[in-house]
Amino acid sequence: MFKFLKKWIGSIITVILFLLILVFAGKMIIFPAGNLEAAQKQSETNEVDNMNNPADNNEGYNKAYFTETNNLDYSDEVTVESISEGDGSMDNIAGESEEDEDTFKEEAGEEQNIDFSNSDDFRIEVDLGKQMVFVYYKDNMIRDMICSGGADQTPTPLGEFKTSKKIEWSFIDRFNMGAYYWIRFYKKYLFHSVPFDENKEMIMEEYEKLGSPASHGCIRLELDEAEWLYEKLPLGVTVRIHE
Repeated sequence: MFKFLKKWIGSIITVILFLLILVFAGKMIIFPAGNLEAAQKQSETNEVDNMNNPADNNEGYNKAYFTETNNLDYSDEVTVESISEGDGSMDNIAGESEEDEDTFKEEAGEEQNIDFSNSDDFRIEVDLGKQMVFVYYKDNMIRDMICSGGADQTPTPLGEFKTSKKIEWSFIDRFNMGAYYWIRFYKKYLFHSVPFDENKEMIMEEYEKLGSPASHGCIRLELDEAEWLYEKLPLGVTVRIHE
């Protein structure tokens, strides 16, 4: 009987020890898992903090930025909505381009039929009331240009004159202004481009005055218009200036 009890108690102790080992091993497994989860949550918290404070952590800021842009395809949004489904701006640009090309071809074709060698075939009319210049070839108008004549204190002279001299560039110290494509028509009065500074940069404040009296008596023109007049027309052309 004693031997039986001793054997039974030994078995119970063995079972208890086995159970204790299992419980202890389970705690070893559970605790690291919990620690890993806590560490992961802390890492996510730090990452959010880095996104909210990019100056404190460039790596966190860059990660947040690239994650955001990769999740949104902005290129498709711009292409589809702004161009294809927009206000037709691309169509308008294309239309304007075709129209400009047609105008250029038409003007080029007209100029092929013009003999620019004879000054008697041309006439320049300056309408100071409209602030416009009109160029005629054999009494047919071939070009019109917006201009700026003389201001009230420095008016452009009225009358009939003839062009007599050309100067490609000149800077006038007393006015602190220069210009391109000067064509003299009477004494100190000339056609020329809008004013430029001493560095040969256009003075935008003066450019914006085109279409209103603003000069010291000369006739100011757009740069390309002044160049056309300078390059195309010979000297000796009649100039008529009126209000």
